[in-house]
Amino acid sequence: AWLASARLARDLRRRGLRVIVPVCERPLQAQLRRADRLGARYAVILGQEELRSGRVQLKALSTGEQRSVTEDQLAALLGEERDGARGRP
Repeated sequence: AWLASARLARDLRRRGLRVIVPVCERPLQAQLRRADRLGARYAVILGQEELRSGRVQLKALSTGEQRSVTEDQLAALLGEERDGARGRP
């Protein structure tokens, strides 16, 4: 799953999004806590089940809401969020 996450991160960065990928394997909860401490608004979860289904889990760290999306949907949703945030005071 690490190679797939690195590829996804590269693709998202090419679309102008800021992405952090863990460099070592840690429990998911520890990774989510770290992302929250770093100020991330979302976490993308890509494990074996997601690889099989061709979808990823997008988790809003502020609310805990999580949903399954395709990689194309992910890029569109995060791009919309980023563009909307730019217009906020």
